[in-house]
Amino acid sequence: MTDVQTVAALQWEDLEYTYPPLTPHMPSTPVLRNICLTLHRGERGLLLGPTGAGKTTLLLTSVGIIPQRTGGRFRGRVLVAGQDTRHTPVAQMATRVGFLFQDPEAQLFHVRVDDEVAFALENLGLPEEEITRRVRWALEAVGLWHLRHHPPAQLSGGEKQRLALAAVLAMQPAILVLDEPTANLDPVGREDLLHVLQALAAEGRTLFLATQETDWGIHLADTMHILVEGQLIASGPISTIRMDALPSPDVQALLPQTVQITHALRGHGFSVPLCLDIDQTVKALVPLLARASPPARSLSPSTEVHPSPPLPMDLSPTPSKPPSIVLRDVHYTYPSGVRALRGVTLHVEPGEFVALVGPNGAGKSTLARLCNGLLKPTQGVVQVGGQDTHILSPAQLARRIGYVFQHPDHQIFAATVWEELAFGPRNLGVPDEEVTRRVEELLRRFHLEAYRDVPPAVLGFGLRRKVALASVLAMQPAVLILDEPTGGLDATAGRDVMHYVAAYHRAGHTIILITHDMRLVAEWAPRTVVLQEGRILYDGPTRTLFQRPDLLHLARLTPPPVTQLAQKLEPWGFPPDVLTVSEFVAAFLNHAGPPPPSTDLSSGNGEPDPER
Repeated sequence: MTDVQTVAALQWEDLEYTYPPLTPHMPSTPVLRNICLTLHRGERGLLLGPTGAGKTTLLLTSVGIIPQRTGGRFRGRVLVAGQDTRHTPVAQMATRVGFLFQDPEAQLFHVRVDDEVAFALENLGLPEEEITRRVRWALEAVGLWHLRHHPPAQLSGGEKQRLALAAVLAMQPAILVLDEPTANLDPVGREDLLHVLQALAAEGRTLFLATQETDWGIHLADTMHILVEGQLIASGPISTIRMDALPSPDVQALLPQTVQITHALRGHGFSVPLCLDIDQTVKALVPLLARASPPARSLSPSTEVHPSPPLPMDLSPTPSKPPSIVLRDVHYTYPSGVRALRGVTLHVEPGEFVALVGPNGAGKSTLARLCNGLLKPTQGVVQVGGQDTHILSPAQLARRIGYVFQHPDHQIFAATVWEELAFGPRNLGVPDEEVTRRVEELLRRFHLEAYRDVPPAVLGFGLRRKVALASVLAMQPAVLILDEPTGGLDATAGRDVMHYVAAYHRAGHTIILITHDMRLVAEWAPRTVVLQEGRILYDGPTRTLFQRPDLLHLARLTPPPVTQLAQKLEPWGFPPDVLTVSEFVAAFLNHAGPPPPSTDLSSGNGEPDPER
C-alpha cells in the first residue's frame, strides 16, 4: 500500500493539452506541452510566464475543469493527492483544492458578502457555529468583515478579489491554487495576503500561485516554475534557478526588480550576486557604495519619468485641444447607502498624464465614472470642457472621453475582435476607410492580428484586456481613462501597452491612469492623486509622494521595490527618490564609480566561485 505521506500534493505527468478550435476554421495549437511537474505536500510554488504562456490553463487542470468542462485534446495525467483529475468530479476536487480564478466575478453570485463565504461551508454540512467562525476569520483575514452585509456587486474590483479569496480560504483546503491573487489588490492588501498565506503554509498547506507580482511572490515561494509557450523552461528550488541565463529579456522582465538591478550591475562589471529581495541587495551593495567618494546627486522632479519611444507612424494627434476636467466639492452615494466620494475637488488640465491611486474602495472607479457621465454626482459639480455633465449624455461624453473598464468583460460584446474595434468609430460616424485603417493599426500594435476573426469573449483574460483597450483607442478620444490597464498582463506586454499610451499622450491627449501598481505609477505618471475614503489625500508630483511615508501609510500604499531599496541605501549617500530600475542603475554608476577588482561570479546562484 502506498504511504499517504509520500503521495505528491500536485503532479503533472507528461501533460499535453489543446483547446478545441476557437472557430471552425482555426487550427488547434497545443497550449501545454510535455509538462512534468511535482509539488510536494507543504511546498509553495510560484508559477511565472509571459501573457498567453498557458499558466491559467495549467492551473485549471488541477481541479479537473480542464478537460472535463472544456473538452479538447488531453494527454498525460494530473494527480491531486494521487487522484486523477480527469476522472474525479470537479465538485469533489473542489473539496481538496481551493481554487481562486483570475476573474473574481466568476466566483461571486450571492446577495451578501457573508453569504458568499458561507455558501460552500453550508454545502459541506458544517455546524452553524463552525460556519460562523470560519466566515468571520476569512473576512477579517482579507479585510472585509466591516462589509459583510454589503452586496458583492457593489464592491470595488479589489474588494471583489478579496471576497473571492475569503470564500476559498474559509474552506480551509489542504491545497490552494491561486491565479493572479493580487491583480486588483492595493499594496498593503498584498502584504496582508502575504501574511495570511505564510501562516497557512506554516500549517503545512500546499500553495501554487501564478502571479505577475514577482516582487511580492518571491517572499512566499520556495520553488519557481517558468512557463513559456506552453513549456516549462525552468523548474525547481528558487536558489537553483539560473536567473541570469533565462532565454530572453521578456522572460527576465518577469523577475523581481532587485534581480533586474543586480543583473544590470553585473553587466557593468560589478561582482554582486543576483539578489531576490531588498535586504539581500542592500547587503550586497553597501560595500560598493561605502568605498565611493562623494554622494550621488538627488534626482530632480523634472527628470523624465520614463524613456520616450518613437511615436507610431499611424497615430494621429488629437484634432482639437482636450477638454479640461473639473470636479468641485463632489459627493457620490450609491443607492445602497455607500458614500464613495466625499467633497472631492480636482482639476485635470488638457494634455496632462495623471495617476489616480488609493486603497481598495477609495472611490477611484466612481470618480472615473463621474468624469465620463456614467454616474452623476449626488452633490457638487463635474465639468468637462466647461460643460456640466448633468446636461451631457454618456454618448456625448464618449466622443471626448474614452473609459477602459477595470474588467474587460464589462465592455466587450461583438462577434469578432475586428468588429469589436470597429464598433466605436462607426458609431461616431467615422468613414469606413478610416475605420479600417484604425482597426488594422491597433490589431498590429497590440499583436491581435491572429485573433481578428475570433469572438473576443473566448480569449484569455490578458488578450481580452488588450481588445477592450484597443476598442476605446479606435475612437481616438481626447481624454483616455484607464482602470488597471495592465492587470493580467506580463511585464513586457504591460510595457508595450504603456508605450502606446505614452505615445498617445505625447500626441496631445489627456491620460488618467487608475492603478494599484506603484511601479506603473512611478514609471509613467508625473502627477499622482491619492484618494482615501472618498477624499483627496494628496495631489502633486509622483516623485515627491514616494518620499512621504506618512501619506503612504494612511493610503495603504508602498513605494516600488526599487524606491524602497534606494531609501534604505540613503545613509551611504544614495539618492532616495529614484523611481525605476534604469534610474537606480544610472545613480549607482554615478555614485560608485568603476567596479573594483573582484572574484568572478558563478553562473548559478550568483555567489563567488570558491575555486577561483
